Amino acid sequence: MTWRSQRPNLQTLREAVARHAHHNNREQERTTSPAAAIPGSSRD
Repeated sequence: MTWRSQRPNLQTLREAVARHAHHNNREQERTTSPAAAIPGSSRD
């Protein structure tokens, strides 16, 4: 796995982008769901 130590930025960037997109999707689902309208429902 020497290529990984040579190119850590690309790998980390891809993982960060994937995590960010996943987080955004979950946020949208949460805000569009009816339960989100109730204060203190499932928001942490």
